[in-house]
Amino acid sequence: MNTHYTEVLGHRLLKCIKEGGKIIFFGNGGFGSISDHMATEFMGRYVNNRPPLPALSLCSNSSLLTCIGNDFGFEKIFARQIEGLAKPCDVAIGLTTSGKSKNILEAFYSCQRIGCESWAITQENVNPSLQALCNNIIAIPSKETAEVQDLTMRLLHRVCAFIEKNCSSDKKCSSFRKALEYAYNGYADTLILDRDGVVNHLLPNDYVLDTSSLKLSGEFLEVAEDLAKAFKKIFIVTNQKCVGKGLLSLDALNSIHTQMLDEIKKVGGRIDDCFSATSKDLSSSEYKPKTGLSSALHEKYPDIDFLKTIVIGDSYSDYLFAENIGSTFIYCPSL
Repeated sequence: MNTHYTEVLGHRLLKCIKEGGKIIFFGNGGFGSISDHMATEFMGRYVNNRPPLPALSLCSNSSLLTCIGNDFGFEKIFARQIEGLAKPCDVAIGLTTSGKSKNILEAFYSCQRIGCESWAITQENVNPSLQALCNNIIAIPSKETAEVQDLTMRLLHRVCAFIEKNCSSDKKCSSFRKALEYAYNGYADTLILDRDGVVNHLLPNDYVLDTSSLKLSGEFLEVAEDLAKAFKKIFIVTNQKCVGKGLLSLDALNSIHTQMLDEIKKVGGRIDDCFSATSKDLSSSEYKPKTGLSSALHEKYPDIDFLKTIVIGDSYSDYLFAENIGSTFIYCPSL
């Protein structure tokens, strides 16, 4: 496939996302599966961790498809969804080999009436009706359905990779920048950080059980020195139920934290202390959102004022923990 298509479509989708729009995929048969697949890649991830990209497939709700097909006709299964969901700031991408399917053409006609930008990915011999209804057409150099589908998947994967490479992770970095603003303005002098998902990359449905699994956030390291200069004290407060469950020893946890602190020091950052919930009683008051760890912190550092403390976390329990100790909470998306 020509890389020109990757960049043109990639730039257009990036612009759509930055302007608050969403990407809408639709197609029949195998292209319906590709529509579901690509919406998943955009909302989840392709390769890199990054914010979810707003995308949906019009092929995934079987109840809705059969309802519209039964009540309004099969040719309206996509058009009616476009009419209910699409906005002028969105981009709709229809996948069709023939370019003649009535439900595809009706969907593009709905886009035209709404003012939603439309793209078709189709075979090399473009159907004139499709050309008349669609704003932009990518013609795959083949007439064979299987090959058109394969090349379409390859193209859209490249587009997703292009967007991941070029989309910014400023949302995470902005959490730390916001904390700096509180410090610079004199509203806070202490910073409490959750570990996994904030300082260290989150391991979904897993634990960091050795130093090789430790992967510090580049966004955090980028501002670690500024945070060290702005805050009098910086702490990590983290739930480590893996110790309570017997998956990790306290010595191993301490080794992980020693390496983490050493890596932060290398970039001019600083963590003054780590407080970890490790009780075998998994309902213990030391586990966030309960306040056992904050009591331990205050006992060791009695000058800390939680009213002048920022808590940065990536979960609802972190938010509740901040609420329970009277601190200001800043949400940090787990990228």
